[in-house]
Amino acid sequence: TGLAQQRKRPLPAHLQRLMGSLIFASIVAAIIFGAQQFLSQQKDASASSASSSASLVLGRPHANVVMQIEPAQAQVGQPVELSFELSDGSTGLAIDDLITHHDALMHLALIDSSNTSFAHIHPANSAPGHFQITHTFDRAGEYSAYIEIERIDSGIQVLERKFRVSGPEAAPAPAVPGLGRRTFGALQVDVSSSQPPRAGHQTTLSFHFSENGVPITKLVPWLGMAGHMMIRSTDGQIFGHVHAYGPMAGPS
Repeated sequence: TGLAQQRKRPLPAHLQRLMGSLIFASIVAAIIFGAQQFLSQQKDASASSASSSASLVLGRPHANVVMQIEPAQAQVGQPVELSFELSDGSTGLAIDDLITHHDALMHLALIDSSNTSFAHIHPANSAPGHFQITHTFDRAGEYSAYIEIERIDSGIQVLERKFRVSGPEAAPAPAVPGLGRRTFGALQVDVSSSQPPRAGHQTTLSFHFSENGVPITKLVPWLGMAGHMMIRSTDGQIFGHVHAYGPMAGPS
């Protein structure tokens, strides 16, 4: 058009229509390209957000554990070294992303099949994924080792391994005391329930501590919690590690 103005005569009609079509096509192409860029950016952002959300929801892959006993045949009254090798369930590599929960990287519960022998220990971490302890067992029989860990961006996982401790035949397991009072020297613990415990129904357990009949009011948190309770069914199929709620007065 500028050329036409300089020449003081308009372009032919067919050239004007062609140029108009080219300008319109350029505008449409720019709009389509911009829309594609915007949608691509939105898709990438959504994928990134979904991936991040999935990581938060699903957490890390499960852990595997290999437990070794030295000597291979544990004996009552003899020191036994237990070692645990933790590996990632996806890569198979040693796990090096455990976080401290309740003041320990690993909580280990050793319980025999009669629920009579019990130990709660925190194995030492000597290398990535490697933990070990030395323990002396006081009762022969079948044992379960419950290994409790927590990984970064993941929840708590409990792994179970079974083994046997040899020795003289163990005395019959005492009867399960149930609710009521337990006495440990001068210490008394009274256990009560909000209702008779029944499977599938919520129950609140309460524990009252006294010494020589005088209520104890100077309990302090242990391992970051007001109280810890490890609970297991008589057949060993269910295991739980739960904690007391509510503030503690602490020593005065």
